[in-house]
Amino acid sequence: MAASRRWSFWFAVFAIIVTSSSVAVVSFAGEPSAADIFHKAEHEEQAFAFESAAASYRRVLELDPSGSFGDDARARILYLNARDDDAFAMLSLLEHARRIDPENAASLEELRRRAYALAPSRALRSESLLLLGDAYLRLGDFGRAKEAFLEVVSSTSDEFSKRLAATRLYEVARLSHDDGLARRVAEEGRGEPWILDDFLRARRRGIARTLARCVLVVYATLAAFALVRMRRSDERKSRAEIPAAAILATMGWIALGGVFANNYETGSYRPFLWFAIFSAPLLVATTWIRQAFPNRRALLGSLAALSILGAAFLVLDRINPAYLRGFSL
Repeated sequence: MAASRRWSFWFAVFAIIVTSSSVAVVSFAGEPSAADIFHKAEHEEQAFAFESAAASYRRVLELDPSGSFGDDARARILYLNARDDDAFAMLSLLEHARRIDPENAASLEELRRRAYALAPSRALRSESLLLLGDAYLRLGDFGRAKEAFLEVVSSTSDEFSKRLAATRLYEVARLSHDDGLARRVAEEGRGEPWILDDFLRARRRGIARTLARCVLVVYATLAAFALVRMRRSDERKSRAEIPAAAILATMGWIALGGVFANNYETGSYRPFLWFAIFSAPLLVATTWIRQAFPNRRALLGSLAALSILGAAFLVLDRINPAYLRGFSL
């Protein structure tokens, strides 16, 4: 009898333990963790369900207020609260234009209309205008891109957005060849620090480009005058001698440099090839000038050297101005 009671007692204790453990396991399995809720909120943001995402982030903050998920959730809550405008309609439109169809004209126009209707202090306004400016820049609509970036620079109080807009505005100025706008952005110093250096380098390159063209025009005019002078002399000199073999050899020597450059890391054969082509008329002109003015070799030699340098500069400037950075141009 006593043994039967002891077995009954221990059986009851075992049943209680098993039942409690099962309840605990079920309860634990039924309650999602902070990590699960946080990942769910991220998926809701991807699906433009920003209200549900905000609620999920608040739940994460309740479950894990001092952990890593709690810190990330707090940051996302602050982000969404700053953009809670008309049930996140504006944020949905912005993210749709950013991720789904960044070059749809109707979406961009609707985003533009809503962005200008927002108060300048709203974060969504500057973000939308920056996105619009980038989209118009990709589409080649420099006028609207300039308008959007100028609006951010003049109206927002956020220094990061203002600096980003000024940098983009400088890119618009360079692509649209608006030297006045580029000078304005560079001198105001609102963009990245490299803008002023790039502007000064571009200005020096423009001056060098003008000088190179002037030298080549003078040299071409002198060659034409030399040819006319030789034809007006006696019949023996009426036909200018052109050393074709020497010219072809010089062109081949220049082009050979392109072979070595093309095999060196990121080098390119194109500058050498084009310079070899443009050197042919320069060498012909040099031959005419030397035959027409045999007593001015020192002066004309200096002019010939300048014309060669001018042609080389114009080739590099046309193909890739980055090749001239070593010369501060």
